[in-house]
Amino acid sequence: MSGLEILGAFAAAEQLVEVLVKTVRLVKSVVNQVQDAPGQIQQQIGRLESFKSLAKQIQDTQTLQTDDIDKILEEENILKLFNQLDQEYNSLNTHINLHMLAMTETLHTGVQSIESKIRSIAQAADSTPESVKCLQNLFITDPAKDRAKLITSKGELVLGTCDWITQRKEFLDWQASNGGLLWISGGPGLGKTMLSIYLTEYLSSSFRPSDNANGHLSMYFFCDAKDNTRNNAAAILRGLLFQLLEHDMELIKHILPSYQVQQERLFEQNSLEGLWGLFLLMVNSLGDLQVTCVLDGLDECRFLRVRLDPDAKTEVSAGLEQYISTRVAELSESRQYPAELAFHVKQTLRAKSAGTYLWVSFVIKDLQTMELSEVEESLDKFPRGLEALYERILEQIEPTRRDTTLDILRWSTFAVRPLSLTEMAGALGIQPTEHLDRVTVLRGKLAYCGHLINTANDVVTLPR
Repeated sequence: MSGLEILGAFAAAEQLVEVLVKTVRLVKSVVNQVQDAPGQIQQQIGRLESFKSLAKQIQDTQTLQTDDIDKILEEENILKLFNQLDQEYNSLNTHINLHMLAMTETLHTGVQSIESKIRSIAQAADSTPESVKCLQNLFITDPAKDRAKLITSKGELVLGTCDWITQRKEFLDWQASNGGLLWISGGPGLGKTMLSIYLTEYLSSSFRPSDNANGHLSMYFFCDAKDNTRNNAAAILRGLLFQLLEHDMELIKHILPSYQVQQERLFEQNSLEGLWGLFLLMVNSLGDLQVTCVLDGLDECRFLRVRLDPDAKTEVSAGLEQYISTRVAELSESRQYPAELAFHVKQTLRAKSAGTYLWVSFVIKDLQTMELSEVEESLDKFPRGLEALYERILEQIEPTRRDTTLDILRWSTFAVRPLSLTEMAGALGIQPTEHLDRVTVLRGKLAYCGHLINTANDVVTLPR
């Protein structure tokens, strides 16, 4: 090799290293911007493609295939790093596609339903175009639909499990009063959300307003830490304001003066005080109509905390007892349990559940798949308490499936909102087979997670 060729070879190697450094920085830049700037992503990917093309050209040049260059590449692991970068690039493309798919699906599935509901509310009051626009900007989520999804994922209420709350002195005193706060708190898995669902039904059908009232309006909002439309105080107020307008569109006259000045900024998170003022104004304008708001999961809102209040443990236990009795009765009927076995199952569930509905629900689901001869031994092996049961579920996952399970749990835990089956398949990089589409393949992999994952309405969620 001539002196010029050697000089050119080392210059090319130096250029390759330089390209590598730029590429690493670029990948980091793109990842940092993936959520906030889709337009910049495409620009950066174009630059990344240019770097890759240049690097490949250097690597494929025959005159550069010398021992010196090979040694440099080997020592610096440059080729290995480029392979890793290529994998990261493909992963990044998947994330971008997922991001765009999520936006498309959200628009496709949600816009028609939202527009239909807004149109029906507006038409009922013969509203002006400005009122309709205000209503569209106010809308953030449909509490009725959120509640229906919870019922689908958790199952219908078991008769008698939540009746205790309406017999408590605190509830009766609150119900008889003309206003005030009734706070119900408890640890995870104790059935707080199911209790909230029960109260929304009870208050809508059985509430007895005071003698001087002209009626009753029950509203509700179910918070969710992983859904940005349901995890902050402004979202709660917007949901309640929307329900007030569903009740009486004429109330929008209280919003329009502020909306004419601020437009959609009126409904942003930093406008909390303004939203609260509008809420009070609209409620007060209803006169003697009693308004009740059921807010579930305030601990899932940003910057809010709740503590466990032990005062209601007896009543929670009574509700859990009813839940266990009902579920065991259903299980006994479907699986033909002898009376002695049903009694043993009930006693074990009482002893090991540690007061959590979720533990009972998990174990019942397992028992539904077992032969009668397996039930007693399995009951002995179930650990006491929810945390220990989670550990057991994780330990039982086959080693060859643990990486996939871990990826599913990561996406379910850290995604900014629950992912649909299509989105989860894209996030995991699942490809269709010759005879199965990728969602069908995903369903099989979700089964690895056991009770750690719920799938309802084609959305993957963690159990609550």
